[in-house]
This record gives sequence, C-alpha cells and structure tokens, in this order.
Amino acid sequence: MRKQSGKKNKPKGLLLQRLCGMLECRSGQFGILFAVIAPVTIVAVGGSVDVAMAERLRADLQTTLDNATLAATSVTQTATAQKVISDFVRAEIGDHVQVKVSSQNTSGKKTVTAQGSFAYQTYFLHLFKLQELQIVAASTASEYVQNVEISLALDISGSMVAGSPTRRIDALRPAARKFVQDVLNERTKLTTTINLIPYSGQVSLGQPVFNALTNSPSTGVRKHNQSSCIGDRSTRFSSSIPNFRAAEHIPHFGTNPRPAGFEPWQCPDDSSSALLFSNDEDALEERIADMKLYDGTGTHIAMRWAIMTLDNRFNSHLRQMKNAGVLDVDTRHLNRPLPYNAGSRKVIVLMTDGEVWHQQRPTTSDPFRNIEKIIDKTATQRVLREACTWAKTNRIEVYTIGYEVTNDNANDLLRDCATSPSHYYAASISNIDIILANIAGAISGLKLTQ
Repeated sequence: MRKQSGKKNKPKGLLLQRLCGMLECRSGQFGILFAVIAPVTIVAVGGSVDVAMAERLRADLQTTLDNATLAATSVTQTATAQKVISDFVRAEIGDHVQVKVSSQNTSGKKTVTAQGSFAYQTYFLHLFKLQELQIVAASTASEYVQNVEISLALDISGSMVAGSPTRRIDALRPAARKFVQDVLNERTKLTTTINLIPYSGQVSLGQPVFNALTNSPSTGVRKHNQSSCIGDRSTRFSSSIPNFRAAEHIPHFGTNPRPAGFEPWQCPDDSSSALLFSNDEDALEERIADMKLYDGTGTHIAMRWAIMTLDNRFNSHLRQMKNAGVLDVDTRHLNRPLPYNAGSRKVIVLMTDGEVWHQQRPTTSDPFRNIEKIIDKTATQRVLREACTWAKTNRIEVYTIGYEVTNDNANDLLRDCATSPSHYYAASISNIDIILANIAGAISGLKLTQ
C-alpha cells in the first residue's frame, strides 16, 4: 500500500485554489486589501441611498409645486400666487424650502411659474466631503379662459311629451339647466354667452325683440299679437342676415286643434321664446323651466338662428335691441358675435327628437283649417344639411343630439351635421343629463400647461 503524502490535497480548479490561498494567508495582505475596499464599497452603496433619497425628495417637491401652481393659476383665485404656493410648500414639505414665484396676468390668461430648492444633508456621501445635495424643482401653469359663444337649440315639439313615467321634456329641463350652470361657472361666465333657442315649427323671438328687430309697428311687419315668429320660406340655406323690416310675420295657426299634452300652435308664445346673448344663469334657467311644447319641428329654422346669432354681422341688431331696452346684455359682450377670426370659440348644440318637417301656412283666417304645405320636408332637410356644412366650414363647432330618434334618415342627418362622429350623441331619457354634462365639460374645460 502506498503511503499518503504529508501535504494537504489541493482543491482542483484555479478559482478555488486562489480562494483557499487567500483564506490560508497569514501575511496580512488580505486584511489590508479589505481595509482599502470596504470603505469604497460602503460609500458606493450608501451613496446610492443618498441619491435615491434626494430623487424622492425632488419628486415630492415637483408634485407639490405642480399642485400649487395649478391652484395659484385659477382665474378665480383671490390670494396672491406667492401666498398660495408658499402655503402649499410649507404644508407639504416644510419651512426649509426656498420658493421663488413669478406671475403674469393678461386678458383672460394667467401664468404662474414657481421654483423651489433646499439642501439635503447626506448620510454617506459626506465621507467624500459631499455634505449636501441641492434639491431643485420648477413648475409653470397657465390657464386661458377663451371667449365662448354658444347657441343651444332645443326641440320643444309635441313629440317631446312622449315617455313614461318620465317624459322627454321633463328629463330635458333639468339637464339643460345643469348645462347652463356648467358652462357659466365662476371661471367662465365673464367670457361666455348663450343663445337659448327653443323651437317647434318656428322660433319665437318674444314680442319685445320681434318689435325691435322689425321696427314694428311702424313698418307694419307685425300682423297680430298672439305670437312673434319671423317666417323663413328658404329652400336653400343662405348665411346672409335677413331684412327683418320686410320680414314675414308667421300667422297664429296649428295643424291639430286638440293635441294631447302640448299647445296647438306652430309658433311658441313669449314664455318659450329665444333668449339671446345671455350670461345670466338665473334668467336662462327660468326660461328653460318655463318652456312648453308646441306643434311642428322646424329644426332647419332653429339652426339658421343658431348660426345667425354667432355671426358678427348680427352685431348691429344686438346693439339695436340693447338700445331699445329689450335685451339685457352684459356691456362686456356688446361686441358679440365676435368675428370668426377673432379667436372666439363658437359652438352650436342642436337637439331634436325627430325629423325636420314641412313648412306650412294657413290659407284662411281659420287657424286650424285649410293648412297648406308650402315647403316639403325634403327641402327643409336640405336647408339643414347645407346650414351644417356652412357652420363647420366657418369653424363653428357643432354638437348634435338625437333624443330618442328612431328615424334612420333623421339620425343620419344629425351625424352628418356634427363636427365629427364624436360630436354626435344618441340620447335617451335616462342619459340626456349625462350627455349634456359631457358636452358642457368639453366646451368649458380649460387646458393647463405645466
């Protein structure tokens, strides 16, 4: 038998041999090496902790400044930007942050810039004589309140009586009132006006406005005192402003003497007349609450009034009505409608629950007999289509709402009328409030830039 050698067996493999050699070393070289490497390793690992902590603090400061500048930028904010931002930072970060704030206000636009900084005392990097890290963040927010002109055309035809247990009109009224509240909020009411245009077979202007526009009675346009609608016998759309002093006064008539649930007349009375160039929330809501239902569906006529009251060429008539004392207009809005290229946002919201119908007139003094069709619905629908095209070409934003419309052709016309597919809504009694709220949000929503 062979005798074992007195030497220990060496492990196989170069790495294992060197490791064992280091462990068996008694010369002190390994201890020296560890003493050199260990502090570097500790600083490297600890330094990463300092850097991570500094970045977290910077992110917290950035978030705080973003929220603070947004709050300070609001055009309804009464406190100074310096105070708002300092209070935010003090509450969220502490008193040790140095804050610099600048603010700029122009017409309808407010911009606030803030910068915050403070020193973070390091835990590990001070071993490399890096005693602190500077934490710096900056934020800029601007809020721009644009001039907005809205024409809200609401169908009050007899079919709006449909629905059980809630009727279409009963669901519409609170939804429309909420729309007014949303677009005339504290932030936007000084720069927003609404033309409320209820319509059945015709659009009523109300007796005072009708008389002022037509200069009645001296022009002889007014033929009776029962209602105040101006006629429109157009078979093609025209963007021109009509000569109201030579206008047709719609006769007081209807096609059904005993309708169920609505008034028999084609022209609404003064309680359901249009209310123009208003930013009076209470007056608009009261008019919506008072709206009654009437005979006929003249959507093309409502669309023409919606466009006309957004057209700068109508401004002379606004001043004429203001001077006559029949229109309560904020003096800041006497230059409306603004020109199309003046940066004003012009919006039409057109709601109907059915198809555009014929235009009719009585041929005798009897308001319910011998009613004659003077313009077929094919022509009135063409007028509406052409009006929608003209509006969109002239950068008027058009929202359309088919309120429980079951006629495919009517829905197609509304889709085509809208600015885009997303501007058309198929509404029901259960969601008309949500749809009008969504449109109001799209109109009054302000863009903040940070």
